[in-house]
Amino acid sequence: VDLFSGAGGLSLGIQQAGWTVVTSVDNDERALETHRHNFPGLALNLDLGNLEDRERLVSLLMQTKIDLIAGGPPCQPFSRAGRSKIRSLVNAGVRDPNDHRRRLWKAFLEIVLEVKPRAVLMENVPDMALGDDFRVVRTIVDALENRGYNTQISLVDAWEYGVPQHRKRLIVLARQDHDDFTWPE
Repeated sequence: VDLFSGAGGLSLGIQQAGWTVVTSVDNDERALETHRHNFPGLALNLDLGNLEDRERLVSLLMQTKIDLIAGGPPCQPFSRAGRSKIRSLVNAGVRDPNDHRRRLWKAFLEIVLEVKPRAVLMENVPDMALGDDFRVVRTIVDALENRGYNTQISLVDAWEYGVPQHRKRLIVLARQDHDDFTWPE
């Protein structure tokens, strides 16, 4: 399951790693059209910030065993460039200063804790772990560990894994079935 799937960048990586993405979820219909074109399975247009949509998704996912829930909750409120752009839009009166995307990591975590997949993969910008925001990462890790997951956090540069750009990402891995994490070279 790929939450906040967008057009499918993370889904492609999951697929290349040997997994099958059976469900993707996003709240952008155009991104989902692209996802549907490139990947089989369900591509659901749900707003994971909406409790009713989350409950519908959990109900659907609970009908089968899910091995992996992956996702990249929106990163704009955590990234330096995103915060700067949001601040300029707020100052211009174009955007609400209360960016609900900043809390969507909670929706990701809530779904994971309800569905209880064997493994969890969350990716985001490194700034999610800086300053006061490290509380977000610590909260996620603590909640997963309290539910029996073994967790590991790593900062990776996607360039080192064949992506043609330097793109640093914060990766949170959690597994219930194993406590040995071997990161690929």
